[in-house]
Amino acid sequence: MSDVSVFRNSLVEPFVIQEALMLLANNWNKPIVYGWVHPKALLLGARDLSLASSYLGIEHARVQGFWVAVRPFGGLAVPVDEGVLNITLILPGELPLDACFAQLTNLLVHACKPYGDIAVGEVSGSYCPGRYDLSVHGVKVAGVAQRRLAHVSAVSAFVNVSEAGVDRESVIQGYYERSIRDEVRGHSFIPKLKAGSVGNLTDASPYNASSEVERLYQAILESTSNLYPLTISSPLDVSSYIEAARERLIRKNPMQEWAPIHVSDN
Repeated sequence: MSDVSVFRNSLVEPFVIQEALMLLANNWNKPIVYGWVHPKALLLGARDLSLASSYLGIEHARVQGFWVAVRPFGGLAVPVDEGVLNITLILPGELPLDACFAQLTNLLVHACKPYGDIAVGEVSGSYCPGRYDLSVHGVKVAGVAQRRLAHVSAVSAFVNVSEAGVDRESVIQGYYERSIRDEVRGHSFIPKLKAGSVGNLTDASPYNASSEVERLYQAILESTSNLYPLTISSPLDVSSYIEAARERLIRKNPMQEWAPIHVSDN
């Protein structure tokens, strides 16, 4: 079975590969599952970048060692690290939006059963809240977003599997506090964060946290293959699609990204 992909530097690369997989799924007419991990990054939504002092929020995250990027999906800011599995289900065809969300949500609920009873619905006080939040005992552990191309959809989720030494809620709070410093209006979309609203799948489970990201990815692949027997999973050879993917994601609609700022850089 395929292993989850690990990216340690630029955030552009995992999204370029994802874009290439969307083109591949469209040509092959088969669903694809794509999973990846990054050790320390802050993924922003387009609305997050629109805040008057977003540059201050970005700088604050970079000084703390985070890569920062505006993700080509809907939703708001989310932090990712070695304990967060980024999973995407790529579906060819013209499926309704809610149907796309429901298919990935159902897969995640099934794959996450060993960790507890998974509920679906917006979790108040969490970062990047949405109707398809996944939670355990009222604590959010995953959120879902979506991207469409012609004749293909990608539904993506961040799944907080285990702790990784990053205070994720504090990262989001720090970004918003600095980004609205000079804001007079227009930030009603910012979630009202409540400490403890977001946690991890392994917080109340007996599993070994250090191996759970890969274990969960394999469980998702198994669940997907049961529901969609023709599903294929990354890594795949997408070399023939990479240039078209870069053209679409970087050149036509530049994906913005900022590298960490280290003490030696100053």
